[in-house]
Amino acid sequence: NLVTIIHDLADNRPLTEAVLAQIMECWSRSLPYEEKDSQRYATAQPLMALYLLNEWFQSERICDLGEYAFPRLFTALFIRMASHVDTLPPQNVPPLRRITPPTGSSRRDSTSSNASNVTTASTSTTNTSSAKKPSSRMGLFDSKSSRSSTKASSTTEQQQTNVGPSNNELKKIEPWRLSNDCMMHFLKVYNCQSDVNNTVPWDKMAKFDTADSALEALAQGLSHCSHVTQKQLNTIIELLGQVLEGPYDTQRICVSAFFAEFIRCNPDDSEDQRFVRELIRYLLGRLVDHNIYVRKFCLRGLGWWRPVRDSQEDKGLPTTILASLISGLDDREDKNDLLTLEAMCSLSNVIAVMNEDEVRPILMNVLLRIRPCFEKEEAKVRSAAFTLFGKMASVCEGFSREAFVEQIFSSLVTLTLHLNDPVESVRESCKTCFQSIAPLLDQPVLMELIKDNLQPKISLQYAEFISDFCKILVEQYPYKVNFFIMNSIIFFKNPVPELRANAATVAGYLIFNLTEDQINGLSKEHILNAIIVLLKDPNSDVRCRVAEAMHFMYKF
Repeated sequence: NLVTIIHDLADNRPLTEAVLAQIMECWSRSLPYEEKDSQRYATAQPLMALYLLNEWFQSERICDLGEYAFPRLFTALFIRMASHVDTLPPQNVPPLRRITPPTGSSRRDSTSSNASNVTTASTSTTNTSSAKKPSSRMGLFDSKSSRSSTKASSTTEQQQTNVGPSNNELKKIEPWRLSNDCMMHFLKVYNCQSDVNNTVPWDKMAKFDTADSALEALAQGLSHCSHVTQKQLNTIIELLGQVLEGPYDTQRICVSAFFAEFIRCNPDDSEDQRFVRELIRYLLGRLVDHNIYVRKFCLRGLGWWRPVRDSQEDKGLPTTILASLISGLDDREDKNDLLTLEAMCSLSNVIAVMNEDEVRPILMNVLLRIRPCFEKEEAKVRSAAFTLFGKMASVCEGFSREAFVEQIFSSLVTLTLHLNDPVESVRESCKTCFQSIAPLLDQPVLMELIKDNLQPKISLQYAEFISDFCKILVEQYPYKVNFFIMNSIIFFKNPVPELRANAATVAGYLIFNLTEDQINGLSKEHILNAIIVLLKDPNSDVRCRVAEAMHFMYKF
């Protein structure tokens, strides 16, 4: 019986080391998957090796692998998991060859003897090369010694061919499920099941769209696991950092998502900040990756960075991170605003923990770049843009205040119209943004109105609020009224019906509160022509709101 054989052999440390060395060798020399017709298929031999290792880890008699093996095995299994996301079972499975055990000896005795030879050779090679630069190969042992021993290689090949699944069984195995099971059983061997296995939604590793949430949970569990030392985490990061230079997109994507969450999980103390700086270094280096999803997770990770005050090692890092995040706002390949959204969310996180001196050099650059995002079709992008605008108000209390207030006036009509955005998340972001920018306007009446009416989770009576709001604007900023009205009329051509209707309402209430002298200063013909055109709008709600606004124009 396959399971019985493997479980009986798992307590033999020399044999276990030999098997692990050969599995590492198999994975390092084989393609993780084959691509055909835009679909990935797992390669047979590495999958068979994974099957063997999974059974090995399930044995209750498995020998102690030691702390040294943990980061290397974790890294190897992580790469298997990353390679098997959205991957189908192998199409081409080579026929299994059966090798007869040597005459006159038992199968287990022969295997154990040969395994000892592998271990001896491995130890010898390791000792003689200790003065050399460490190899970047991700293996537990020097795999060259395994290849040099014909006897050991044939023995392990015998194990893999004799104990592996049949051809038909291999074609039925779901690669992502097998790699997840193997990782779970491996973590159980190291007593990490309660901290990691019970918190990770492993099923989400099946598809690319959901894999990042599973990897985030894995990073959280690993960083909080009491059985994993900081030294082991450092080794894992070093080994996975090498994967970021590799040719496989899925592996680089998963590693960057994993690193991003690791930064988020680490508290702001000096010991962990050295660890975080190494992660930041890797992510900064991959912002030029050709894969847009790698760049996305790099931006996400940079957004979780927290400065350590009075740290010489962090000097200059805030400027570098801000510049990197700004570059994500105008990526030429970002057709669907994937990077723009991630960059704005990360900027919101970073700016919230920075001071004005650090933000001032990039203030106008960011403000000018996010304003077009207020009108993006994707609601998440609009919401993130308004959130970032509000966050920046928190660092503009000093010398940057005057410049920021001008930007508030430039965007005030836009913010007002989106208070009644068709998407609730955008409405809530606008309300929060108003709460943040109101103190900078230094108008107590306006601040009180905003505080009383613009609570994120409370429904807004839009027409009533606009009536009071416009009255305050006309009274406090008479020199800006014409600008506000013209901005409202620009939105008469907006593709979103709700915004066209809101624009008519705002324009009507602004005009209603004007004095006769202020009305004479308006371009009446331009305003009336725009209103007449909007009366012919195909949307009935827009036409109704325009008609309501027209009765405010009796002074014309």
